[in-house]
Amino acid sequence: MKTIQEIAINLSVSNTTVRNHLKKLSQDLSKFKQKNVYKIDTEVEKFLKDSILKNRNEDLNSEKQESKDSDMETVLLEKRAEEIFKDNEYLKSEISKKDNLIEDLTILFKQQQKLQLDANKELLKYKRERN
Repeated sequence: MKTIQEIAINLSVSNTTVRNHLKKLSQDLSKFKQKNVYKIDTEVEKFLKDSILKNRNEDLNSEKQESKDSDMETVLLEKRAEEIFKDNEYLKSEISKKDNLIEDLTILFKQQQKLQLDANKELLKYKRERN
């Protein structure tokens, strides 16, 4: 028969972990207490090993799933970043086109103002000559 501490050392877990798993002990298995120390027979020891190993495997599977989810999220974020980069490049080119159009319109507007001013001068000159 082994103690909780011996089993904990063999399984590389804490005494508390062994005690927590002992709480899950089915009623057909039992532990014995001598002088405030639990004595655990081989059947209970096997139950504890199985229970603790099952928990470890579940934890590992959970970590693997979390890792897969994280990897998937990373891939999706990278794809979204690429899409955003492409969108930004497209928008930059559209802004550049808009800026060129504004420049052209500004030039045309200045030319139109100059022509209007010249036309007004000619009109004043013509009116002065008539009078």
